[in-house]
Amino acid sequence: MLDAVQADALAEAFGLSIEAFLPADVTIPYVVARDTEIRTTTPELAAGSPPVDGERSWPLAERFVGRHLEPLLTRFEPGADRFCYHHEHEFTFVLQGAVDFTIKTPAGVHHEELGRGDCLHFQSSMPHRIRAHGREPAECIQVISSGATPLTAGQDWRSTGVFEANEAENGRARSIGRELSALRESRGWTIAQVARMVGLKDRHLEQIELGARRLPLDVLVRLAKCCTPVPGDKIVGYISLGKGITIHREDCSNVKSLRRNPERFTKVSWDGGSTRSFRVQIAVSSWDRPRLLEDVARTFAEHGANIVEYGGHVEDQLAKNWYVAEVGDVKALRSLLTALRNLDAVFDAFRVTPS
Repeated sequence: MLDAVQADALAEAFGLSIEAFLPADVTIPYVVARDTEIRTTTPELAAGSPPVDGERSWPLAERFVGRHLEPLLTRFEPGADRFCYHHEHEFTFVLQGAVDFTIKTPAGVHHEELGRGDCLHFQSSMPHRIRAHGREPAECIQVISSGATPLTAGQDWRSTGVFEANEAENGRARSIGRELSALRESRGWTIAQVARMVGLKDRHLEQIELGARRLPLDVLVRLAKCCTPVPGDKIVGYISLGKGITIHREDCSNVKSLRRNPERFTKVSWDGGSTRSFRVQIAVSSWDRPRLLEDVARTFAEHGANIVEYGGHVEDQLAKNWYVAEVGDVKALRSLLTALRNLDAVFDAFRVTPS
């Protein structure tokens, strides 16, 4: 019976898909990897991936078809100075020695030192580096989550990008370019089609895929004005011709009509490292009383919400006011609404969407 490694080699030799060499009901209940077998094999890299100086990795479950996790035994040497960037999440447990961990986030660069028995879990989509601390090598168990169920062996996650520390930004641009190119080709779209969808020139998109031009996220992604989503809302992405990807709330009334073109929807998620604020409109209904606006404004300030616009009127002692404020995420918004409802004379406070 063929294992996944042999099937992959045959598929490549004959120019066929690996599925042609696998039964329809592949079931492998477990895989045992012996230490003597692991350390006598040659560390492998995904096709087209550059070698990583000071680092060697051995896959621990490459024969397990259908896995969503990629466990590795990795040996780190002192002095490595390269950053990696790949999909999803990564977990690292230090078996021997000590390692230095560095990650570049929107909030800045963070450093950690880990010794034997320590572990960390992080978003590996951000540029990061793990290297041996001091003069002795270190060994770790690493587990990388896969974005899809792999049918091939090897470390495909590493092909998304490895680059020098002083070229981190350019390296990430190249990695994003490769991912964008792969995504476009998987959908069967030409450069001209995608360029028209997002409102870019063909040559600009070509430069982005080559890593020679930065990805203009402010052009490619925008928040829908009809439902004003904020972090924490369940969202969907809709490819608008000439406007890139528009982010809607899942419960947006316009999404139902847009479902007539299901091929233009794409999966999206909030960036957990985002530090920007988002504007929402909040309506506050209450009985009119002295110092009402002062108490409302103070509540906004205490919850870190900056009021950028407001209005309202009073009729028959009933005050109906609205405020446009900047909030961090849906959790902060809910906390603010709860505090507003607890104010004296206020009987309702809620989020307003244009739709």
